[in-house]
Amino acid sequence: MYLKKTPTIWRPRDLCMVCGKCCENTQMILLKDDIKRIAALGYNPSNFAIKRGEQFFLKNIEGYCTFFDKESGKCIIYPYRPIGCSLYPIVINITTKTPSLDTFCPLSITTKKHELKRAQRIIRKIIKEFYI
Repeated sequence: MYLKKTPTIWRPRDLCMVCGKCCENTQMILLKDDIKRIAALGYNPSNFAIKRGEQFFLKNIEGYCTFFDKESGKCIIYPYRPIGCSLYPIVINITTKTPSLDTFCPLSITTKKHELKRAQRIIRKIIKEFYI
């Protein structure tokens, strides 16, 4: 069986500082495609997703995303992670419905304007699916 990986949207992993800040107390949204992709790995959605209203979010365990490995500082499903995780530190500003930077991430200071623009297409999909 072929498992579809998460597309690389803006930066390769080697730029990541593996600090785990993005996985700490995450409020990461999950698209339907994210849930399907992760479930195809054998994970039960009830173990990694929380439903709030009509929307799904990543579940936290002991203050971190359920897929975060504290010892390595890495995501155990990295190639299949949610689209929102692949965009991070680019996040959705709910008020303006535009991309913004989460300055909690050390990479936010190196993010360029053209990277924000590239993320807009994906963010439009997220906004449409989430009815934001």
